[in-house]
Amino acid sequence: MDFLTDWLTGWLKDLLIDGIMGNLGGLFDNVNASVGDVAAQVGTTPAAWNAGVFSLIQQLSETVILPIAGMVLTLATSKSAKIQTEIEKVKAKITEQQARLKELEQKKMEAENTEIVDIVRGLSISLDDLPALLQTIQAGGGMGQSVPKAVDPNDKEDTEE
Repeated sequence: MDFLTDWLTGWLKDLLIDGIMGNLGGLFDNVNASVGDVAAQVGTTPAAWNAGVFSLIQQLSETVILPIAGMVLTLATSKSAKIQTEIEKVKAKITEQQARLKELEQKKMEAENTEIVDIVRGLSISLDDLPALLQTIQAGGGMGQSVPKAVDPNDKEDTEE
């Protein structure tokens, strides 16, 4: 009986293997054929795939899209040039103002120096005593002079007292 069951098991096994291999072989052939079709379709150029649609898209691109792109680039370039011109104007103004500032600082320094020279000339102090006076002033001491406050005739508080 073992012989019969072994033979029956072997026969069913061979039958199932042949059936599965036949089905899978057909399936692989179908997949390979489909892959070949897809590769052929992907490899076609747009003009060969649908010449009418390709021609329409190409005409739109040449007659509408390219001129619009050209206008956009022209506007962007002209706007950039205007901005660059404004930047150059501002830089020139800044340079001019910096030169004016230096000139005013120089005039201020000259005026201060002239005032100092005039003050020193107006002092009734000898040049030998000047260093000692400057040291006294720097140390916080007074100049030794007291100047009375001038009375304003329009000031009512002083006249009423």
